[in-house]
Amino acid sequence: MLLEEVMHRKVYTVQSDTSLKDALHLMEKHRIRHLPVTEGDQLVGIVSDRDLREAGPSSLEKEARNKALEQPVSSIMKRDVITAHPLDFSEDAARIMYEYRIGCLPVLQEGRIVG
Repeated sequence: MLLEEVMHRKVYTVQSDTSLKDALHLMEKHRIRHLPVTEGDQLVGIVSDRDLREAGPSSLEKEARNKALEQPVSSIMKRDVITAHPLDFSEDAARIMYEYRIGCLPVLQEGRIVG
C-alpha cells in the first residue's frame, strides 16, 4: 500500500518563529503530538509534545515556565527530519519509523509537505 493512500492530508505546521506556547496550544487544540516546522513552504524541522514538555521548567514554577514558553520553536526543534514520499510503500515507512524510533514521518512531494 502506498503512503498517499493512508497518510493524513491535513497537516498542521508552525513557522520557525512561532512561540513554544502557541505550538503547545495548537497541539492541544488538534490533539496531535508532532508539528513540522517550516520557513515559507520548506520543512526545516519538527517539534514534538515531548520536546515542548522538556523545554520548560517545572509547571510548579509559573513565572519561569511562562518565560520559557515564549521562546521560538526553532530553539528546540529537531533539524534533521526523516521524511518520506507519497509513492513510498507504507511498509517501508513503518520500518523506517521503527528503526529510527520516531513517531512521525512527514511526507514531502517536490519539497512541500503533503501529508
